[in-house]
Amino acid sequence: TVEARQIKEQAEAMVIQMQAILDSLDAEARELLEQEQRAAAEAEARARQEEYERQLREEAERNKNNNNNSGSGSTGGGYTPGTDIPPNGSVVDYAVSRLGCPYVWGATGPNSFDCSGLTSWCYNQTGVWITRTTETQKAAARAVLPVGEAQPGDVLYTYGHVGICTQPGGGEYIHAPQPGDVVKYANWAQFWCALRF
Repeated sequence: TVEARQIKEQAEAMVIQMQAILDSLDAEARELLEQEQRAAAEAEARARQEEYERQLREEAERNKNNNNNSGSGSTGGGYTPGTDIPPNGSVVDYAVSRLGCPYVWGATGPNSFDCSGLTSWCYNQTGVWITRTTETQKAAARAVLPVGEAQPGDVLYTYGHVGICTQPGGGEYIHAPQPGDVVKYANWAQFWCALRF
């Protein structure tokens, strides 16, 4: 009948309208969730950066007091491993300055490091902020290159470990290898790509 057809058409129109409202709400909910996740990630990054900067200020103050107390600063012939941080150095210069610092899991410097703590610290000293963990560093890299194309300062990557390239082609690098060890040079071919920031 005509009345039954009209009721059916009205019901179908209502279903379409309700589906459109539901789709709209789903899209809004997704956008709100993404906004919340972005805000939380940004807040965490800011908190880590603030903590990192606080540690740097404290370390600089300690170094200043130590230099004032000893009456001497750095002598010629390069940096004293694990003590003098070079002013305005390159990523490699900063890595060299940390040679001999102990490996401590989760440490971000300036006097102890894990592998990704070392790479992020060295980059941060040059004014280039990179993420804190190995996998996020790979995800955030501007370019991922074969190890043979690595240049000094690139981050060398293998799953779960990173180091700083010191020679073209990635043949030598500085890394924080493992608990009980120290930041040091190595040339064992363990990395499978280079990360450029």
